[in-house]
Amino acid sequence: MYTREEYINKIDNNRIKIIDLIKYCIKKWKLLIGIFLVIFFICMVFIIKGAQKEPAVSQPAEMEDLTEEQKEKIVTVLNLYEELDRNSAYRNESSYMKLNAYDCNIMVLQYLIMPEKSSDSSKLYEIYTNFVKNGGLKKILEDELSEQIKRPSELVTLIEQTISGDFTVSNQYVISIKVTASNEEEMNKITGVVKSALENYRQDMVLGIEDHNLKLMSEDSYTGIDYDVKENQERITKNGESIRQQILTLEALLSEEEKTVLKAERNAASDKVQEEPLVLGSRFSRLFIVIAFCVSLIAACGLIAVYYIYSGKIKLEKEVVTLFDIPVLGEISEKKKESETAFGEELMLYCSGLENKTVFVSQLSGDAQDRLGAIKDSLDEQGIKMVIGDNVCKSPDAIKEAIACKNLIFIYQLDRTTYSDLDSLFQKCDNYGINVVGALCRK
Repeated sequence: MYTREEYINKIDNNRIKIIDLIKYCIKKWKLLIGIFLVIFFICMVFIIKGAQKEPAVSQPAEMEDLTEEQKEKIVTVLNLYEELDRNSAYRNESSYMKLNAYDCNIMVLQYLIMPEKSSDSSKLYEIYTNFVKNGGLKKILEDELSEQIKRPSELVTLIEQTISGDFTVSNQYVISIKVTASNEEEMNKITGVVKSALENYRQDMVLGIEDHNLKLMSEDSYTGIDYDVKENQERITKNGESIRQQILTLEALLSEEEKTVLKAERNAASDKVQEEPLVLGSRFSRLFIVIAFCVSLIAACGLIAVYYIYSGKIKLEKEVVTLFDIPVLGEISEKKKESETAFGEELMLYCSGLENKTVFVSQLSGDAQDRLGAIKDSLDEQGIKMVIGDNVCKSPDAIKEAIACKNLIFIYQLDRTTYSDLDSLFQKCDNYGINVVGALCRK
């Protein structure tokens, strides 16, 4: 056993080991789950209340107080803001705007219209061009590829031509379709849908026109700069900047009262857009549920860690050995009777070398009288007398019995017996000349 100065110093400088803390958290899994559920419930209450909170209400009365001229100014600016929002959303979401105009994957599909009657050529050309530009091709592309590619129909364009030169071949019309993509995989997906859509459209066409063929003459692909993309991207970006500049100019001409109303109307419009119910299973709710789960788990582990560090109680069996140099002879447990047998055997070994074969058992916490009865009878047969008594720190009679026995074993309980309890026990034993044989852990 260490001296008082030694074990007090060890307690004060007791370093927390992460592995011991993890073991303790696992050991206290029921408490951990309980704390976690309470914190998680509180987090979910706040999330649901926050989602159900009524949005900021605009103040239409302020708008009504303005003159017609002032209202017109504010409405003009609000319309520009709506246009700017659409422009920004398009630039952020569209695959077309994300193309690198200087490094595009481009493919040109050229189809030759071959009717049985040459007089149907121009009519068929109009039908197909309308299908590509304004008809079902855009819808088919959006239906089949929108989950993989944002606004895929914008990546397919019809190359405008006039009736001259290469446009006709023996009075047979050619349709040229350009597909622009950011990579080869995207290109293959789009061209595959375009080819399939045109063939299905040809087969399903019922317009009083004789049967005809649509022959794919060529599909030229290359990588490089696309001037159309470059020009359109610059135009859309400049349009957004132009709208922004108009807003700044018009806002500078507004009075403070008009600016206040404008801000309120903008906030009201924003609240209407963002006002969505919290539906369990939605991406928004799943994110907050995951955050609440992580926060609750971390908080629960943190609270147990704080208790582990600052409780001042014995948390692990080995602390009695490492901090006080007292051997743990065994444990008392209603579920593990074999540990009591091991305790009795080890006690006999310890007491065999003692001059006085009498041992006093001090119960620092709980009552283990029933659990020690069988061990006491077994030790009596070996000539070792065991006296079971109360806490020597609190009972004068227990002190007298311990002094008479001269040897002492104390029973401590994890998460209940404190370092100060053991300090008081050892001081009394030291003062009265009582030999501390070992300890017994109660579970």
